[in-house]
Amino acid sequence: MKNCRILSLIAVVLTVSVFSVYVIADGNNECLTLAWNANPEADGYLIYGYSNGQPYGYIGMTQLLVDPMFTDTSASSVIENHYWVFAYYIENNQIIPGLPSEELVGRAI
Repeated sequence: MKNCRILSLIAVVLTVSVFSVYVIADGNNECLTLAWNANPEADGYLIYGYSNGQPYGYIGMTQLLVDPMFTDTSASSVIENHYWVFAYYIENNQIIPGLPSEELVGRAI
């Protein structure tokens, strides 16, 4: 058995606490805006989800904001849109995501 030495082991787990989902109408454009509590350790947020019968996947991202939010301009008003927000940090020019938020469900108006 070889002897191995661990030089460093760092585990960083980021979570995001979602406090509300705002549904807004912008003229004739259907959209859905998500808003959540900021995480002081995050560099930004990734938004994943599915809607319009599409498979689960990447929807968008935001930079760190005082009042973090994301507007999905392709959200459906007919069927429910499902979202998860991941806080992330950047290390060595790579995005490292944390744990997802609770599922958010809403429809555009």
